[in-house]
Amino acid sequence: MLDLVPAGGRIVAPKDCYFGVSELLADAQQQGRWAIDRVDLTDTASVQAAAAGADLLWLETPSNPLLDIADLPALCAAGRHAGAIVGVDNTFATPLLQQPLALGADVVVHSATKFIGGHSDLLSGITIARQEALADRLRHRRGLSGATPGALEAFLALRGLRTLALRLDRGQRNASELARRLEQHPAVSRVRYPGLPGDPGHRTAAAQMTGFGAVLPLQRRASHRLRHQSGRRRKHHRAAQQAPRTRSRAPRAPAPKRRLRTYRRPLE
Repeated sequence: MLDLVPAGGRIVAPKDCYFGVSELLADAQQQGRWAIDRVDLTDTASVQAAAAGADLLWLETPSNPLLDIADLPALCAAGRHAGAIVGVDNTFATPLLQQPLALGADVVVHSATKFIGGHSDLLSGITIARQEALADRLRHRRGLSGATPGALEAFLALRGLRTLALRLDRGQRNASELARRLEQHPAVSRVRYPGLPGDPGHRTAAAQMTGFGAVLPLQRRASHRLRHQSGRRRKHHRAAQQAPRTRSRAPRAPAPKRRLRTYRRPLE
C-alpha cells in the first residue's frame, strides 16, 4: 500500500495507530523517502485541512491501541477531494462491523492475523480496493515484493472466516460487560470502549458501525498498593503483535521442583 506513494510524496497518518505502521513511517521519513504528517483523527477539521496536498490519507478506526474513532464519511470525502488515496485499516472493526469502501475509502486493509484468522496461527493481511485500476497496481506491487500467501495461509484464513461471526459476537458481549464493570472499578481510572455512552467516540461509532468491537484498553490508577499487589500476583501481559490472541502471553510461574526418591531392592 505504501509503495503506491511516490518518492518525496506526503502521507497523512494518525498519531495513534498500529505500532508496526508507525515504525514503517518513521523509518521512511528518516531516510527522506516521504514527508509524514501525524494527526489526531478525532479532530475532523484538522485532518481535513491536513489532507490538502497529500498523496495518501491513512486512517485507522477504531485505532490500535486507544480505540480512537474517526469520522470516515467526512474524512474519506476530504481525502478524495484533495486527490489523495484514502486507505483505512479496518482490523479492529472487521468487515462485519464496518465497511469503509461503502463510506468513501479507496482501499481497506485487514490484518487477517487477528480477528479473521482468530487462532493465533496465521500471519497474513488483506487489501481490497474500490476500483480495478487501483487493485491492479496493488497486485503488481504484491508480485514484486513477494507478499503472496501460500495454500496453508489461505486455508487458515478461510477456516477463521467460517467462525468470525460467532467469535466476534461473543467477544463484543464480553467486551461490553467488561467495559461496564471496569468503568466502576476503583483500581481503574479510565476505560476506552466506543460502546460506552460516555466514550468520546460513541456517537461517531454508532453512526458508522454496526457494533463496537471486542477490544478495550484501560488505564490503571497509579497507587503503591496496586503496583505491589499486581507485582505479587501476576506480571502484566506482554505486548503481542497478534493481539487479540486466543491465548495469554502472561508468563507462568515456574513449576515447583520435585525431588525423586529411588529405592533399591535386591534382585531375586
